[in-house]
Amino acid sequence: MPRLVTAAIAVAGLIAVALMCPIFLDLGGRTGIATGILLAYFGLAAIAVSAVCVFLWIFLEARIFRPLFHLLRRGVAPDGPGRGWKSQLDAGRMGLEPIAGEVDRLHEDLASARRQTAEAIRRAAAESEGQRHRLESILRDLSEGVLVCNLKHQVLLYNRAALWLLSGAGEMGIGRPLEGIFDLTPVQEAFDALLESQCESASGEGHAGTVSLACIVSEDSRSLPARMTLTFDGEDRPDGYVLTLETRAGPDRDFAPPVLSEFYDFGLFSRPLAAPTTAEAQLSGLSYVVFDLETTGLSPSKGDRIVSIAGVRVVKGRVLRREVFHSFVNPGRPISASATRVHGITDEAVTNAPVIEDVLPRFRRFVGESILVAHNAGFDMNFLTMEEGNAGVRFDMPVLDTMLLSMAIHTDADGHGLDVAADRFGVEIPPGERHTALGDTLATAEVFVRQLGFLTARGFQTLAALNDMSRTQAKARRFRPS
Repeated sequence: MPRLVTAAIAVAGLIAVALMCPIFLDLGGRTGIATGILLAYFGLAAIAVSAVCVFLWIFLEARIFRPLFHLLRRGVAPDGPGRGWKSQLDAGRMGLEPIAGEVDRLHEDLASARRQTAEAIRRAAAESEGQRHRLESILRDLSEGVLVCNLKHQVLLYNRAALWLLSGAGEMGIGRPLEGIFDLTPVQEAFDALLESQCESASGEGHAGTVSLACIVSEDSRSLPARMTLTFDGEDRPDGYVLTLETRAGPDRDFAPPVLSEFYDFGLFSRPLAAPTTAEAQLSGLSYVVFDLETTGLSPSKGDRIVSIAGVRVVKGRVLRREVFHSFVNPGRPISASATRVHGITDEAVTNAPVIEDVLPRFRRFVGESILVAHNAGFDMNFLTMEEGNAGVRFDMPVLDTMLLSMAIHTDADGHGLDVAADRFGVEIPPGERHTALGDTLATAEVFVRQLGFLTARGFQTLAALNDMSRTQAKARRFRPS
């Protein structure tokens, strides 16, 4: 590089001499000075100027530009900053010892700060994980059932004793309404009494205490003795309550999994889940049920029926793998051989299974006010709507299709089946679980949460935005040439 610049300067000097020759010849003719003398003086001047320019360039390149280039290159070197700066720069010869030393110190300080930050994050994460395990251990070993709810009476936490005590009494789940489990009237009366007591003690006497109540189970009208206490936010304002259900005997230790990491979400204190009643509902504040069906064939209009149904809840971008619904269904008709080859379900496997009239109402309660999500949702919804009259339920909530979302995200891709969509997002489907209702449900749910993250990061924040996108893709798919 220096040689090229030096040659360019020399050439520029020679060109300047050639361009100035006519001017000096004319000047010599007017003044009477010999042309040869003028050309000699001009040539010497041109050579001197070129030499000075070349010298200045070499000096600046050697003592300024080259060291700065080394500094920049060293700053992004793969082995990192702060190692061997002065030996790289040969600062004694180049005259940049102060700059090299200062940059070296700055990078050492930066590297040290990074190490300290990483260590602080590691310690905080370890402490948080330890606290989480301690909380889960306490909740797991309590013989009393515990439920924590926010001001909208949505469940934020439940322990396994509560799950055991209320098994079959409504659908327990994070973000689920308490009124699906208990008659809300005595709960609301107890809560109002605690708020009134809190207002009376607002002068500084402390928080309101505890009130006793009888919780009436919605499913069978059982009366469970309970206690209620308020919870408070960082500004000492009530933001929810704890229900403690008294039990004569607790569950067996094997009743629930030992890890309860999906049995609570305290973020719902400040951000309760919203019902999808408005198109502008924020995606992050909604709950979803991802589901899948297996059937006797492909045509509900020709009598094909459901043989298996599964669903899993998705809340705050998490797939709650312990809040699942799964049931075989006796279809009341033979399963086609082609369908059995796909999902592996035989007539014998569903002989003793409940009928759809019993299964679908339970699935509808599991869904609650959540948004339904499926891959190629039109196929599954056709089967559900065909059975609504028989089961006495309606699925009138919004529905999202992960296949249409895949078409919107990967516009130039050739395929959008579940296997392809899962592969694009790095979702692994365990061997043997593909084409089972529960396996496909869990895979679709993992794909869906990744799609949500991708789309919200690109400005799609509301249910209306996803609905518009889905309609656009559905129309494009309908009119695409075959």
